[in-house]
Amino acid sequence: MVTKAKPPQPSTERVFQLSLWRPFNTPLHRVGLAGLYMSLNYLQPLKGNVIDWDLTPESIILRWKCTDREALTWLLNHTYQLHDSIQGLIKIPALGEISTDTAVTIHNGILSTFLQHPSSVGGEGIKKCTLQFDENQTMEVDYKAINRYNHQDLNPFAKTGLYDKQDYFLPYIRIAQWLIPGATEKHVAVAGGKTRLQESPEGFLSLLFAPIGCSYYQVRSRLKANKYRWGLIIPNINNLEEFAKIRQTEGFQVANYCCHSLEK
Repeated sequence: MVTKAKPPQPSTERVFQLSLWRPFNTPLHRVGLAGLYMSLNYLQPLKGNVIDWDLTPESIILRWKCTDREALTWLLNHTYQLHDSIQGLIKIPALGEISTDTAVTIHNGILSTFLQHPSSVGGEGIKKCTLQFDENQTMEVDYKAINRYNHQDLNPFAKTGLYDKQDYFLPYIRIAQWLIPGATEKHVAVAGGKTRLQESPEGFLSLLFAPIGCSYYQVRSRLKANKYRWGLIIPNINNLEEFAKIRQTEGFQVANYCCHSLEK
């Protein structure tokens, strides 16, 4: 009688070591690691509840005793949220107390870069938000309200290959455009999956938090002032602790809006 071998069971404690200098890390991986550092630093009062961790200026060690799905769901629920007071606006508590204009800029920037594909979010239409700069100056801006996004809710992505049947990470995880903007599988019908991008669980974890460390800005058209695209700034990071302090300073968070008069 032939019996099927049972898949190897993970150890009691899961441990993931993430380093700035992991082989094959790109600047986007490093800025994602900085975003994870900021999130864990913010969650310090909850350390040990589900996930335990050690932070150094160049590395992060994650540990948990539950399934990978349970641990990552807990972490993302506390990292990526939606605003209570502003309908459908992305909220990232690790960034600290930021102004409404900065929050709208970050929201629009993430939706126009990481989450530019329609399937990455659940939409609620275009909303308006009034920004109050001082007692006499206000400005009304548009933003796309959403009710979910991939960084907050991994369930749609998980169906394409993230966990095994026991809810632990697969050895290699498919990388989609919402993790690396512009990363798409080429010539799917011809190549038969040979051009598919994949990452280790450590690399995947780093990329998940890249939107927190990046900055966003508008690139306006020289010909049409009301037309613009979004640019993505990926900082060069060699110290997680120092970057986290800089990222949360008021000057680094300020967003500037340029008003263009239609009068000749």
